[in-house]
Amino acid sequence: MSQARAKLGQGNIEFKIGNVKQIPLPNASVDAVIGNMVLHHCPSPEAAVREMARALVPGGRLVLSDLQAHSYESLRKEHADLWMGFKMDYVRMTLQKSALEGVSVEGLSSCCSETKENEHIMIPMFLAAGHKPF
Repeated sequence: MSQARAKLGQGNIEFKIGNVKQIPLPNASVDAVIGNMVLHHCPSPEAAVREMARALVPGGRLVLSDLQAHSYESLRKEHADLWMGFKMDYVRMTLQKSALEGVSVEGLSSCCSETKENEHIMIPMFLAAGHKPF
């Protein structure tokens, strides 16, 4: 948490550790939810997005970044990945099905990368955002 505080500051931010299946926040209680590299570890990404959206106040924003679809099966074992990334159309549909509006999903120029056995693996990422209707 100290690294998160250093990056995001000391303002009106509260950090909580919880499970995305049941976020320890009341309904409509936060202005923003940020999920970085979490969806590919969730047993049900759609349920996770619904739960994140549940915690948003009207007008609150959800922002997600994660891996685009890839074929590096080795990451399942090495990083406990449940999903091998996501197609951006699936991410868009998932946010829309969670009743979020103004949904955007864009590929990022940055990649998730690692070097293994002299092979450099680069997996494209996406940034998705939407807001809860007023």
